[in-house]
Order: sequence, then structure tokens, then C-alpha cells
Amino acid sequence: MKIAWYILLASMSVLTILFFFDIKFMVAGLNIIAWDILAGGIWIFIKLCRWAGRENTGKRTLAVIALMLVGLFAGAIMFMGLCIYGGISCYVEQTEPQTHRTFVAEYAHNLMGRGSVKLYERFGPLLLACDVDEYVGEFSLERPEDRQLYISEDGKCIVVAYFFLVPTFVIPLE
Repeated sequence: MKIAWYILLASMSVLTILFFFDIKFMVAGLNIIAWDILAGGIWIFIKLCRWAGRENTGKRTLAVIALMLVGLFAGAIMFMGLCIYGGISCYVEQTEPQTHRTFVAEYAHNLMGRGSVKLYERFGPLLLACDVDEYVGEFSLERPEDRQLYISEDGKCIVVAYFFLVPTFVIPLE
């Protein structure tokens, strides 16, 4: 059982390092950083419960409850700050019907409608960055019916337009 934990930790470490080289690992709509935070929170919760259970005194149990409440409060404050600032990445995904290539737009925007959008191509759970510039500026998610992914009329590129008006990405078909 311990070997399985070591393999899990090693694979998460490798995937976290790849995250910073623009190779993202995404499962169930969460990238590897969110999975790292989730695993760390579960690990801390288990360690605190074991520590409180060793000598089942009321003081240890109260300390664990207080630590968990402070942690939840701090996490909620950080989450609200990230939502306001625009630091939380969200993903929009769609598959082009003729080539069956799946493109994922990773976007982060603040409450003022400004943010950044980077385009990736999906290969299983991995997202590899496309060779297009990252868009930084204003964009809108208000009309999801305007999302388009199609091959251009000349047949030389794929056009990706997930947002209202801008940004629009053009990827060579090769």
C-alpha cells in the first residue's frame, strides 16, 4: 500500500512540474493544481484526525475543530479574492467534427470582464499548448450559442471562437 502512495506522489509531482511548462493535466474539469490542493487538504485532515484520536482528550478535539474552521474560513476568503481578481482558471472545450481534434480554451477573468485566454489541444487527460498567442483583454461569456469551431473556407486552418466576438484563434490544419 505504501508503494502505491509513493507512485501517486511521484506522478503528481511530475504532472505539477509539467504544468509550469504549459503541459496541463486535466481530469473532471480540474487541473493538476486543484488536485494537488485537494490531496493536500485530505492528507492534513487525516493527520489531524489521527493526532486527535491518539489520546482522545477534549482539548485535542477542540484544537482540530478550531484548526479546520480557521482553514475553511481562510480558504473561503482566498477563493473570494481569486474570483474578484481573476486568478481561477476555467475551461471551455469542444471537438471539431471533421478532424475530431478537441480544443480547450483556458480562461481566467475578473468581475470587470477582463482576463486572459490560452488555447490548448486535448490529448487524453493532457492539454498541450497550441502555437497561437495568448489573448489578454476584454471578452464575454454571455452568449454560449455563439461558440464556433470549424475549418476555414480555404481548408487550411481551424478557427476557434468560444467567446462573444473576441478572441478568435486560427490554427493551421497540418
